[in-house]
Amino acid sequence: SEWVARCLERLGHEVIVAYATCFRGGRNIGGEPEARVRRREAAAACKILGATPKFFPYAHEDLLYSSPEVLETVSSWLTEVQPDIVVTHWPLDSHWNHLATSSLVWQCYQRRGGWNLYFFEVMTDQQTQVFHPDLYLDIEGVRGIKKQASESHQSQHPEQFWPVHEQMHRRRGLECGVRYAEAYRLVEAKP
Repeated sequence: SEWVARCLERLGHEVIVAYATCFRGGRNIGGEPEARVRRREAAAACKILGATPKFFPYAHEDLLYSSPEVLETVSSWLTEVQPDIVVTHWPLDSHWNHLATSSLVWQCYQRRGGWNLYFFEVMTDQQTQVFHPDLYLDIEGVRGIKKQASESHQSQHPEQFWPVHEQMHRRRGLECGVRYAEAYRLVEAKP
């Protein structure tokens, strides 16, 4: 989640936002390759968050959780980076790329693990399904930063997805007794 990146960065942690995919092969936006547009937008969002972007080379249609080559690329990168925490999509999601990303990260975790793995939700009940969090984070103090970073993704129409996230933040806030919250689920605690 983008706001988690900002909070960790403020505490002195290195934060990397990995993009398993961010484009469809051969698609243009305003006469420019979608890959270039979306990577530029993602880099701008990461700058706001104080994070470093990592772009994998896969088009949406090429991100396959069953591909040994894709799995090895993601696994090798995680081994190289040696993260303490990895946060990824909840595995029950109607968005194909969220599902593929979650599966790839889960397979890497099962292979080598060593890091704390958290799942997050995206547009609950629309994309993320059957999500039961065990961790809530109060985001009221950083919600403006999250919105600003989200607005960097103009090609993805933040004016359409932000209201759904806003509703989700309020819902999770009600569940834990704050105004706005994000929710996560920890697989298992590791040192």
